Amino acid sequence: MKANNPDIYNFSVPGHPIGKEQHRTSKHISYTKKGKPYHPRYTPQKTNAYKNLIRVCFLKLYDKLDDKKSRWWLKLDIFYKGRCDYDKVANAVNDALSGFIWHDDAQIDEAVIIKFKVTGKNTDTVFKERIEIFAERL
Repeated sequence: MKANNPDIYNFSVPGHPIGKEQHRTSKHISYTKKGKPYHPRYTPQKTNAYKNLIRVCFLKLYDKLDDKKSRWWLKLDIFYKGRCDYDKVANAVNDALSGFIWHDDAQIDEAVIIKFKVTGKNTDTVFKERIEIFAERL
């Protein structure tokens, strides 16, 4: 059973944390309505796939909110192996949840990001790569 619009959201996203990649510029040329040529920009597929995974994990537990007025407090616990750029991971989470919890990530007043380097075997829950997301309405 899903919770309807609570003040606290807490869920986990399994797998290696993936940061938001920069937009890419297409090699082919498109034209504006006035006939001016330009190179279209697009978001890399890896980034879109990870943002969709975050949304799916959220929707398993909660209904979509898209709150336009509330202020939010966000905490991310990032469990990773190898390399992990915390600000890019936070950007991916913020963008993924825009329109699902908050309307715009500018509504986040405070964010706490903690990274945990994971060692050991992937079979134990404690050692699995993931992100724990905790958002609270202020």
